[in-house]
Amino acid sequence: MAEPAMKLTMVIESSGEGFVPHIIPLLTEMSLQDVLDQPFVQAELGPLMQRPSRRALSCCASVLCLTAAWITFDITDRLTEGYNKFIPYYLNPAATYNVGLSKSSFRTKVSVGTNPWTKVAGCGAGESRSDL
Repeated sequence: MAEPAMKLTMVIESSGEGFVPHIIPLLTEMSLQDVLDQPFVQAELGPLMQRPSRRALSCCASVLCLTAAWITFDITDRLTEGYNKFIPYYLNPAATYNVGLSKSSFRTKVSVGTNPWTKVAGCGAGESRSDL
């Protein structure tokens, strides 16, 4: 979680509805680090960085289902105010895709993603494979 992009992703994933519209104009004018340095972003980021990573890791690790290139998980039985969306790939780096269900105090969320570190050809952001 050292890179500004990873930190900002974590904040966006765990923030309420009003956060994203507030941050979009800043992203057109500032570097990611400058956006992270904004007081309202720091107010969201601080508690997230203090959360124990082990708790988040064990929360996801206990429910991951692995099939071929897919990771699926359902943590709706645990109220979470967001989690690091890269945890499934950390736990299973060979996976190409992930589909997860989570629940917070203000939403139930379905997440679908592609591993940004995948070595599978043709599976970059916005691409898909029909043979899986």
